[in-house]
Amino acid sequence: MLAAILAIPALMLLAFVVNLSQIQWTQKELQKAADAAALAGASQILVAQPSGNPSQNANSNSGVAGAVGTAQTFCSSNTAGGLALNLLNSDVVVGYVADPTDPSSPLTPWSSGQPYPNAVQVTVRRDNTANTP
Repeated sequence: MLAAILAIPALMLLAFVVNLSQIQWTQKELQKAADAAALAGASQILVAQPSGNPSQNANSNSGVAGAVGTAQTFCSSNTAGGLALNLLNSDVVVGYVADPTDPSSPLTPWSSGQPYPNAVQVTVRRDNTANTP
């Protein structure tokens, strides 16, 4: 009789643990997708970087567009929680970090007249905005 009564809370606890582990696994998959997309996008900035003076803006527009497109392509190659991921344009920020050695240095989104971008920030999400909750 006691085992039957205690089985209900034990099953509830088991269900909670399973759900929590699925949430953590999905978060890790989202982080992996964001890292891959940011690295792929950053590689496109290097490809389009003007030779000689990196502060030139000659290829900045193509570098930014290439970085966003490549980040979206690499993100869509990943899944999180069994769902293929879609990366929105607004979730990719290509910009300039004044001190790349300082992790707390802010990313300034690139615009015409700014130094050539040197960083890509990607936010991959599963919410009402993108990729369903």
